[in-house]
Amino acid sequence: MTTTHSFPPGISTVTLTGRYLDPEGTPLQGSLVFTPPATLTLPGAATISALPARVALDQNGQFAVSLIATDSPGMSPAGWTYQVEESLYASASVSAAAAVDPSLSAQRTYSILLPSSPSTVDLSQIAPHTAYSGQYLPVVGPAGPQGPAGAVGPQGPQGPAGPVGPGLGGVTASGTPTAGQVLTATGGTAATWQTPTGASDPSVFSVRAFGAVGDGVADDTAAIRSAINAAVAWAVSSGRFDCTVLFPEATYLLSSPPVKGGATAGNALLPIPVIAPTASKVTVRFKGTGSTALPHWQQTAPEINGTVLKATYQELMDSTNGECSVLGGPTPQHGYGQGSTTLFNNVLVVVDGIQVQVKGNHSSGFISAFDFRGMAEAHVISASAFTDQSPTSMVWPNGSGFDWGLAMPFPANNALCKVDSFSVEGYTYGAFLAEHCVVTQIQAVYCYNGLVAIGSFEQSGTAQHQLMVVYACVEACTNALLVTTTARLYVAMLDVENITGAHVRDPDATSVGYVGLCGIISAIAVPNPTKIKIEYLDRAPGVFAAPAVPASGAVFQSPAWRDAMVCISGGTVTGVAVDGVATGLTSGPFLLPSGRTIALTYTVTPAWTWTLL
Repeated sequence: MTTTHSFPPGISTVTLTGRYLDPEGTPLQGSLVFTPPATLTLPGAATISALPARVALDQNGQFAVSLIATDSPGMSPAGWTYQVEESLYASASVSAAAAVDPSLSAQRTYSILLPSSPSTVDLSQIAPHTAYSGQYLPVVGPAGPQGPAGAVGPQGPQGPAGPVGPGLGGVTASGTPTAGQVLTATGGTAATWQTPTGASDPSVFSVRAFGAVGDGVADDTAAIRSAINAAVAWAVSSGRFDCTVLFPEATYLLSSPPVKGGATAGNALLPIPVIAPTASKVTVRFKGTGSTALPHWQQTAPEINGTVLKATYQELMDSTNGECSVLGGPTPQHGYGQGSTTLFNNVLVVVDGIQVQVKGNHSSGFISAFDFRGMAEAHVISASAFTDQSPTSMVWPNGSGFDWGLAMPFPANNALCKVDSFSVEGYTYGAFLAEHCVVTQIQAVYCYNGLVAIGSFEQSGTAQHQLMVVYACVEACTNALLVTTTARLYVAMLDVENITGAHVRDPDATSVGYVGLCGIISAIAVPNPTKIKIEYLDRAPGVFAAPAVPASGAVFQSPAWRDAMVCISGGTVTGVAVDGVATGLTSGPFLLPSGRTIALTYTVTPAWTWTLL
């Protein structure tokens, strides 16, 4: 199938052709996508949006497409590359099934340079040779009709001769590839390995390239560990201090035991290498394709969202190395994220499009999803942590375990702690949030404690910065929000339903802040005295049905959970105390803050009216 596009005048183009056959010579079906940079600036400062070009194979397994040359004069960026995504199928029936299950297709992703000369290139001349992986390769098809001769381009400088490599589809590939290089056509029958100028490929390490299968059956633990270690090593050695570990959409089984202690100073199936606090900070991105979609309560199958890390390992508490996690950094048990030393792994960990799935049966142990307690910084763009149980068969945690969906950097962290969107289901603790943390949206269902605001827990000091949550939805949990010692928090909206324990539990009443509570609530449950201002957002201001005047001297907590003006009149009142402090007045209006107490001392019962503010 031939695909043509209209390009602005003066743009150099190349016709790219190819044919795909299976080992028996039968034409394959499927498609290819050629993705350039998002925008390209042309000579004269004109900027165009460069959209991906998708081309389908015809009945003979062939295609032809016209693309912008990567060395078109005056274009910015210079020396960019196309990302090629192959999706190949052996038959129409497999093609239909692969639309539901992508693992049925032969897929791979790689990069190519496409210089303007020669004007027509067969993809088999420049595609990387991956025959050892069992994937299908493009092959040169029968010769087509002779096209018109193109203009002769300028002669480029002669480069040094490299060692002769193996042949590839009739093309001689020269040079020895290094990390990040791509095979680039230099003529009709020759290609060399080159480093793309201005491309980000050298910093991207796909787990597939390190042997990850992604079929949910083969154990991919070792392959993914190798990809993580290689990415961080490159980030440090290159002096760029930034890398990406790429997870193409698939389910990656993790059935191996964790790495405990040693250089990683933690306990994780996929440990994040430790960077000294005196070295330059390294940004490590874990990039997948998943979303934060929650399972529906009538759903009869476990939730699967794009890229899934499926862990089958469990263990009981390890007092030496700390709680086990799927993706984690060093732990407090090794001195990270706790104590007066404020030791942290000097890494900004970024998670985008990753779902973790663990076993929901806690009979043989536990495992947490993301453990960033000992990391200096963390940014969760989009992630989720679920169990392998469906909502209709879910067994709620009973609070006896110490496993969680997400633990953000603990107090004394390096300030950049951000959660854009996170969903969690079926863990004892949904998410640990500490100082500096800014959460845009978080959802927790079927957890024992939906959210936990961390103060000086596992920390010797007491001084804390604020944490902020814009919106949190907590449903079908025992407790919605647990607050630990000396936390400082601002929760703009805590939206709850089906909470069987406390909406806010503050055991020692040493934390301060604000919680805007709303949702489906029959009676607000805050079992302990708290200094946190809790405001019931669903209760309208105005006249409130006054409760009965309590007995003389009795301490009475406001049931309204809104600031109220209480007007006292009549009777014989000798004293009024608000929140334990005598006011020196015996009648008139008294401001009673949300959740606070009032006590009246009298011999003859007075009257009072309540107005919510």
